[in-house]
Amino acid sequence: MKKYQNFKLLKYWLGTVFLAASLIFISCSEDTNPSIYEDLPKGDTPTISTLSPADSGLAGITEITINGNNFSPDISKNIVYFNGEIGTILSASANQLVVKAPKLVNDSVAIKIAVRGVELFSDAYMFSLKSALKQIYDFKDFEFPYAITVDNSNNVYFNFVVSGLSTGLSSINPAGLIETFSPKGGESFYTDLKYAGNGKIYGTRFPPVRAIFGSVAGESPKAVAMAEQTAKLLTLDLDNNKNIWAAGSGGNIYRITPDEADKKAFPFDFSIGSLRFFDGYLYALVNLEATQSIYRFKVVNSDSLGQVKSIIK
Repeated sequence: MKKYQNFKLLKYWLGTVFLAASLIFISCSEDTNPSIYEDLPKGDTPTISTLSPADSGLAGITEITINGNNFSPDISKNIVYFNGEIGTILSASANQLVVKAPKLVNDSVAIKIAVRGVELFSDAYMFSLKSALKQIYDFKDFEFPYAITVDNSNNVYFNFVVSGLSTGLSSINPAGLIETFSPKGGESFYTDLKYAGNGKIYGTRFPPVRAIFGSVAGESPKAVAMAEQTAKLLTLDLDNNKNIWAAGSGGNIYRITPDEADKKAFPFDFSIGSLRFFDGYLYALVNLEATQSIYRFKVVNSDSLGQVKSIIK
């Protein structure tokens, strides 16, 4: 009986030794299938060499060209960080990224680039993002600017209303100094203003009348009247030849030459709330019965408007 128990114990230990040897053999054999924890290829780290602009731009506006190496030509695989915020990549190649800056105002922004599948970020490139907005004058509670235009020297002109009464046109220079440009005349409140060059500003008034008003520094505005008594002019703009285009209600769009000597009416039945000239076309915001629409006219020349076309309803 005792011999049988000894034999049984020996058999158990032999089995244990055999199993351990088998495990050691298996663990030492070559594994043709890599582990899921094996390191993946890390790729080449992106680098930044130069930026254009080199050191600063406007937050949310400036498009920055980043030159360097090891970027991905696939836009979706690049990430450009600005202090942790992500810029919008507009184009990508292996050596250049064009990115729109995020709306982050900070004088010390670290720009870093990551490429998906690559382990390391680029080194930081320091940049300054400035605000695209600047307050040049702090109006008081009883002061209100109405209508606005700007000259080629960045002087701002506006109808200054104080305690509910118009004081005429005022100007603010880039340094924030405010002064009277043209004292109040027969107009009430200006609804639209345009700088015409040579120090002259034209405007339309409210309540609208059949005239626009021209102002120069230090003088009260002078009316430039249309012949049609029904005209109520509310808006105006200048074309590339400095002709003035004005409209409102009363059945016409008007063209006035720069010397104010010649005026021409172009029939148009609808009321116009805003008028703008751009790239050879006159655009009109038209007030219909319950909706608004944008109409476009081709300015063939100062004496001819092309066929009207509705572009937005």
